[in-house]
Parts: sequence; structure tokens; C-alpha cells
Amino acid sequence: MSLQDDFNESADEWYALESGSYPAVPRADSGDVIAVRSILPLVVSDTDGYRAQRDVAEAALVILSQSPHARALAQIALKNNYSIRIDDIAHDSATAEASGYTDHLNKRIRAAVQTDPLRLALVIAHELAHVAQKENGFEFSVLKQEPAASIRELMALEGDARAHEFIVALELAYKMKDDPDERLLFPQAIDVAMDTIGSELTKKTIAHYRPQFPDIDRDEMMARIFKAFYGSLPLRAHYEGVVLQSLDTVDARDRQDPSLFSEAFNSAAVLKKIGPYAEKAAKYLDLDAPQMAGVTAGTQAKLDLWQMRRSAEPVVQKPMKAPSP
Repeated sequence: MSLQDDFNESADEWYALESGSYPAVPRADSGDVIAVRSILPLVVSDTDGYRAQRDVAEAALVILSQSPHARALAQIALKNNYSIRIDDIAHDSATAEASGYTDHLNKRIRAAVQTDPLRLALVIAHELAHVAQKENGFEFSVLKQEPAASIRELMALEGDARAHEFIVALELAYKMKDDPDERLLFPQAIDVAMDTIGSELTKKTIAHYRPQFPDIDRDEMMARIFKAFYGSLPLRAHYEGVVLQSLDTVDARDRQDPSLFSEAFNSAAVLKKIGPYAEKAAKYLDLDAPQMAGVTAGTQAKLDLWQMRRSAEPVVQKPMKAPSP
């Protein structure tokens, strides 16, 4: 994506504006103005990747700020002291390319270096949705649930993040009802989102409903994006692989602890934590249906082997903590 010349020339001025304002920035090619929301004060770490692509990173945050939905997600990250780190990301799975992830332990959003600021903006929006999920009560851990339940929860979290990512793209591409007429728009955001969301079925879903944008029912469209994500075998295999790799790192004591790997998947509870759009579409988003609850054959075989290994191993007693004198 190439940014307009006036966007680049005015960028430094926009960064200094107060949050929530709608400055009228003059266009370089005419006497008209563009109304631009000022940048959110999200903390970006001073990494090699950031220094190499500083203009892209700062432009991405300005772009992101034009979406009210992204601003709401960013406020949650600000409240919980999350920062953004832009740098090279190690890909843990060969089945899909990782462009970002969220480290809740260290309260850090990791994003891969990008040359396209709009693509980076949508990657950050996706990760901001994961921060909001934690705020809504999700505490994802492979230790707590049955392995298959961990995969199902991770799939739900990823489907939800893509639904939020789509809404951000929709708001960047189209003027909303209360926006000023001169608001800065990024009509190509829908095309970028179709790529970053990653599912061929999602692309077809967005293309089918695109003539109805931006007046589409948001809740219904988020539910469609959520469900379409499940239609991607490469993405499904990738997230199954994430859980399998995590299981491989579990030590023997935890693997044999009967209190761990014991919780079943609760579809109603998951939909409730995801939020109103998911609860409204509970029949459509049937998380217990085979096409959403199942795993690929290769993953099922690996889960069976892991369970056999767990059952065959002798129980390892955890050391008892000595009572205080």
C-alpha cells in the first residue's frame, strides 16, 4: 500500500494531537482537508525492527486510530499496561506463517516487521482483540483442560480475533454514520483483511457480503467471519500444532498430575466470554458441531499417543512443601 503524499507530510503533526480530536489536515494536492483522528499513546518498544521501519510502525498506529473499534480495543491494552514489540518472530509451525502473537505473561504484543502500514495495523488490531479476550475472562492454558478442549478454545479465540479484525477493517474502509465527511479512509483495508484473516472461506464470505458494506449487521458479520475461520485446514492444523507443541514441553510431574488436563470444553461459557455477537448466534456458532469441535486426523493420532503415554507412566509424586515452623 502506498500512502498519500499528504499523509506522509502531515504525519509528524498528527502524532502530537490530543487523543480523540478530529483535526482538519490540508491535502497536499488541493485546498481540501482531511479529518484525522489522532494517534493513541500505545507504547512501542525501541527494537531493531521498529528502528528499521519506524515510519511504517507510526503510520500503522495512525491508521489504527481511525477505527473506533480499534480505539476501544487499544484502551483495554492501555489500561492493562500492554506494550507493542515490532521485530522478527520465530515461526513455531510450518503450517502457517505467524505475523503476530500476544504474550500475556509479559503484557506484550509481538508483531512481525512489515513494509505495509495497513497490514501492520490489522495485525496489531488482531492482537489487541486477544488482550480484550483476557479482560473478558479467558485464561488459556494447556495445563487446565483436556488437550482436545485446549485446541477448541484456541480455535474459538482465533476465530473471535479475526471477527474483531474484520470490524476494524470495515471502519477503516468506510465512513461511519457519525464521521465527518472529510474523514481519512482506507478503502483497501477490506482487501488487506481478506488476506490477513487467512481463510479462503472467509475471503468468499467477505466478497459475498461486500455489496452490503458498511450497512451490514455487525454482529451477524462477526459471526460469519468467526465460523468461516474454521473452514481453513492449514490454519486449523497450525493451531492444533501450537497445542501439540505445548504438550510436548510439559514435564513428567505435570503430565501425571490428575488435577491437570481434566477440564472439559464448555461451549456456552466460551460463547458468553466472547461476547454478545457470539451468544446471539449460538445456534449458528455451534461449537459442539463436528465441523467446529473436530480435529484433523493427524492431530487426533498424536493426542491419542500423548494420552497413552500419560496413562502408561507411573505417577510422579510432587515434593511436599514443608510446614512453616
